[in-house]
Amino acid sequence: MKKELFYLINLKPYIVIDKDFNIVDYNENLKRELNLKNINGKCYEVLFKKERPCFLEKDEECPLVSLNENESDIFLKEINFQRYIFETYKKNDIIVSLLTNVEKLISKFEKNKLKNLEKFLKEISNQFEKYKSIFISFTSIINFEDISKEFGLEVALLVSQKLEKTLINFLGKNKVKVFPISDSDFLILYLNGYDEKDILNLERQAIKLLLNFENDLLNKKLTASTFLLTTKIKQENYKDISSIIESLLYLKQEFILSLEKKASSLIDIAKIEEKLTKKKEKINILKRAIEEQAVEVYFQPIVDLETRQIHHLEALMRIIINDKVYSAGYFINELLENNFIDLDILVLKRLRSLYDKLLGLNLPIFINVSYKSLASYNYRRELKETLEFFKKKNPKFGFHLEITEQVMFNSYKILEAIKDDFPNVKIAIDDFGIGYSSLGLVAKLVEKDLCSYIKIDGSVVKDSIYSKPLTSVIETICTLAEKFKLETIAEYIENEELENYIKKLGVKYGQGYLYSPPRPIDDFLKSKEIMEGL
Repeated sequence: MKKELFYLINLKPYIVIDKDFNIVDYNENLKRELNLKNINGKCYEVLFKKERPCFLEKDEECPLVSLNENESDIFLKEINFQRYIFETYKKNDIIVSLLTNVEKLISKFEKNKLKNLEKFLKEISNQFEKYKSIFISFTSIINFEDISKEFGLEVALLVSQKLEKTLINFLGKNKVKVFPISDSDFLILYLNGYDEKDILNLERQAIKLLLNFENDLLNKKLTASTFLLTTKIKQENYKDISSIIESLLYLKQEFILSLEKKASSLIDIAKIEEKLTKKKEKINILKRAIEEQAVEVYFQPIVDLETRQIHHLEALMRIIINDKVYSAGYFINELLENNFIDLDILVLKRLRSLYDKLLGLNLPIFINVSYKSLASYNYRRELKETLEFFKKKNPKFGFHLEITEQVMFNSYKILEAIKDDFPNVKIAIDDFGIGYSSLGLVAKLVEKDLCSYIKIDGSVVKDSIYSKPLTSVIETICTLAEKFKLETIAEYIENEELENYIKKLGVKYGQGYLYSPPRPIDDFLKSKEIMEGL
């Protein structure tokens, strides 16, 4: 059993109980924590001083009885007037429980969090007495709850402490203050009137710091996902600082919901080890791509379903290492979970280097704007430079942004600023039809002139031909689009049968391997067949 629990057992008290309620394994931490000399016997006798199993008592629950095979759950129990969290996992009719003393955790980690927020607000007030605008950042351990569930709350809090120390050690040297406001959230205040150039440099360093932090934990068999948002606050908006903080926390929650939830197990070591090894390999490839600037942009056509004429191109990132081409999809979890903002910045720079070819094609370009990148001050600066660059070359050139719905919820001001400066930019809601789709969201975006396209998620499109409910979803989206004067794009069209079916439902444009896989820009310039219609 100790081998199966690998490194977890040394981190906190644990106990193993068989189907007959006998204690069959434990560690010394358990004896010390519970101050027990003898741990031989039934669990209900040793731990809770009961004469019969807990589930026979009123309002009591026993994981041996309530859990099915391979299930896990958390139980709150009291031992010697101390509350303990029992994180349990059932396998082969035995229960493995990791114990966390709630009283100690509360006193150890939560005492100063409210005071920190008060200090943060007071420090902002002091800064505004000297400066007309200031910069703040918000960073968070996005998967804090997942770490807690998989490795125990105490481990998650130790990870939080490690990040806090990391941030303070780095930022404290640069006249920057860090304020922990929860177990997983930190507010960062840049002091003494840093200008934009300073902030860009500091944020770049902070992003690398977070990436290294994530990598260090990965080497310790812990996967952590951090998030960094940097923004400027003007003095006249200071009265709204509380709502800004609320927005930052809400933004974090939206991002958590956007991540794919994965089932985890404390017991299946082989799968965990395989997953961690694969993740390390991918992260090393991405780090090398940044170092060598081994990023290329491929393009996939978006065609008119009636004429099959190409009307747009979507720009898609490719990593090329040792002549091997990797799609962004291969690294989707790493790009979502880790801080590879520099890759998206390299895509923008590469697009600028291709401007003469793109202007020659004279086709509007869609680019994906990721959640984490939009939060980065460096990325927003690079995006603005790219839009200004193309506007100067050709004021009418079409540059469109694809943004997932959860980004839309909290990015109105950023998107409004982009639209004000670059009226020709159009915005598409990507992956529509799954996740956070709502009529209210679309209505708000249309009202603010922040939406021109709806891209229907490929999983909805490809299965619609076999599903009446999904067909109804697409028909509803098309009706909505017509009402709001929006264009619809169906992803993942891979055969003519699906193309004809989607076309009949009222979709305007299509994208998929039926027309073309993503290709280098030179393929579009050389191929008359593609450019003259498919």
